[in-house]
Amino acid sequence: MADSSFFQSYKGSVQPGDLFTIHRRGRSVAMVAASDDLEIVINDGSRSRFFAGASLSFDVEFEKIQIFNPNATAATFELWTAMGRVDDNRLTASGDLNVIDPNTGDSFANVIAKNAEILAMMQSDTDQGHPVKVLGENAATAGFIASSVEIISPLLNTNGVIVRHASILTAASYAAGLFYGASAPGSMVSNHALIRSSNAVPVHDGQFLLSAGLGLWALSTVVNGYYTVSWDYLP
Repeated sequence: MADSSFFQSYKGSVQPGDLFTIHRRGRSVAMVAASDDLEIVINDGSRSRFFAGASLSFDVEFEKIQIFNPNATAATFELWTAMGRVDDNRLTASGDLNVIDPNTGDSFANVIAKNAEILAMMQSDTDQGHPVKVLGENAATAGFIASSVEIISPLLNTNGVIVRHASILTAASYAAGLFYGASAPGSMVSNHALIRSSNAVPVHDGQFLLSAGLGLWALSTVVNGYYTVSWDYLP
């Protein structure tokens, strides 16, 4: 009986005008390497051109594969067969490639470098690998007033902002908070609250990434308490 295991790889050579026969049950076959274009015969059917990178899948099982060499010289090949679909996802290139990010148009290397730079900037102060001399180069500390105060302008946030630290302290029963968005918050019930408090306990928040075009505001219902924020603009 022919071998019916799930996957099998074959390597061989075939002389000019000869057939290389594989008795193998399966539903897919892929030519992953070949020194020249060859031809394939499924069971006892007709010959079809088959070359490196080509693959075939069938709804019903085959029992035999034959590789025919129509060339004037001997050819070598590597063939994969399987009961399920078999794909060769390796990439072969003869020169340098430039893979483009479809969303931004940047090259893949630039995208990776940018992500690495952002990640490095979000490390702690003990990490010496970040590309800025001091984390939280920009800072603001002030008392709340009975209206909104712009801390980070959306117009200056062109590439994103990492908020390193944010904290507020208010007297009991007085509401205050830090809010982000494309424009100033209209009230204390804004859904875009970075931190919000209505008691005398200090509230601290960890690092937070503001997307490009967003700003940060302080808002309180009365003149009471204070806030402190530090941040870095992404390059």
